[in-house]
Amino acid sequence: MIPQSLLEGDLFGIDLSGHSAALGGSTDGNVTVAEGGTLFLDEVSALPMAAQAKLLQLLRDNTYRRLGGTQVRQANVRVVAATNVNLHAAVIENRFREDLYDRLRVLETSVPTLTERTEDLLLLSLHFLAQASERHQLLRMPLSPRALQAIQLASWPGNVRELANRMESAAIQAHLRGTGWIEDTDIFPGEPSRQDHGMESLHDATRRFQRKHVLGVLTATDWNVAETARVLEISRSHLYNLIRTFELKRE
Repeated sequence: MIPQSLLEGDLFGIDLSGHSAALGGSTDGNVTVAEGGTLFLDEVSALPMAAQAKLLQLLRDNTYRRLGGTQVRQANVRVVAATNVNLHAAVIENRFREDLYDRLRVLETSVPTLTERTEDLLLLSLHFLAQASERHQLLRMPLSPRALQAIQLASWPGNVRELANRMESAAIQAHLRGTGWIEDTDIFPGEPSRQDHGMESLHDATRRFQRKHVLGVLTATDWNVAETARVLEISRSHLYNLIRTFELKRE
């Protein structure tokens, strides 16, 4: 676990006069560096309670103190915070300050998951493959039809970060195999290819059930997209993506 003092020092800076951890002089934190601009806090839910209190002060009156310092400093920054944690649940569990949660919710935006915007999967996959190939100095390889299908049908609980890691691993795996393309088994090495042994994987069985269930609800509602999305408890955009992915058609 990262010491709380290091997190606070990285965010607010360190004052040599009052903190022995600062060597070679006082250091600026990210708040100072972002002066006049935007301070982006990724995974804000990971901040310890003491740092949350200081962040609340920054948001409330635009002031802060460096770690170990006594001087109150003015800040002119726009704060944008992100997290994949349910902050409301964290407040209930006393892991996140309720007053800070309220301050951060001035303009709240929910980013759809990858499964809700499958139209972005191909472009993002190609982008991450290109990045990985350049980083590791590998030949760029195309995605096979089975790889494309596997990407479209995967659930991606880790969203963009998981996709980026999978594509980097796939590029390396395909290079080690000495092939000229990327297969579904390069992306999901722990899962058998859908053509192996003529057996259906759990992934395929789940998707087959999903296709049948979605089609059944669409038929029952006479293809009323709004009503079907309500019954399935998903967004309409997600439902449209499922219709395209499963190639569903009204008979």
